[in-house]
Amino acid sequence: RSDAVSSMVVVIGVVGVLYGYHFADAVAAIVVGLMIAKIGLQLVIESASELVDTALPARRVREIEQAILETEGVHSLHSLRTRRMAGEALVDVHIQVHPEISVSEGHAIADKVRDRLLQEFEEITDVTVHIDAERDITQPPMKLPLRSEVIRQLRQAWGHLPFVERIQRINLHYLRGKIHVEVYLPLSAISDTMPAEKIIQQLRQAAKPFTFIGSVQVYFTADANRGTKLAHDAP
Repeated sequence: RSDAVSSMVVVIGVVGVLYGYHFADAVAAIVVGLMIAKIGLQLVIESASELVDTALPARRVREIEQAILETEGVHSLHSLRTRRMAGEALVDVHIQVHPEISVSEGHAIADKVRDRLLQEFEEITDVTVHIDAERDITQPPMKLPLRSEVIRQLRQAWGHLPFVERIQRINLHYLRGKIHVEVYLPLSAISDTMPAEKIIQQLRQAAKPFTFIGSVQVYFTADANRGTKLAHDAP
């Protein structure tokens, strides 16, 4: 296409000279020179973008964002970054999911996002998805103890309670700068002398001194298996 345009310019210049417009040749030469310079500049830019990381066009980024938000389980997203490197596009994104889903479900949602982007956008060759239970970009870093330390302290606080050895499972949710505790007990832990309300009250009261604990929720299940009984490892 560029060759055809430049050839037409040259022909017009020659015709102009034949009709007495002697400056037409110089004008044609200038136009052709500018065209060559423009093409050369485009080639330099394209070659440089192959060697240097550049972001995808804004319109393409919006399409990627829309595809992510349409994926089941994704509540919102932030920190979406794209890079074009050596002709390939890389995507890095944080997605927010429901704060109380399991780790495995969160990873399943991340896998679905990754697979969708790889299938729908041919230039994308790698996707990194970070799972967030809350919009951590607006939250300060949480300096909270991890599971082993939390369980150790709870064991000390709850050690005197008669039903503590019957605890089946403990879930910890790190949200809003606090640790929210879920305790699972069998229904058989409830008795006339130890009703459910009293069990819940004693667990919450014993955990009150810990400023890092936001709430304690107690659930009673029909499962008779005693589980980990405040073990250090994950439930």
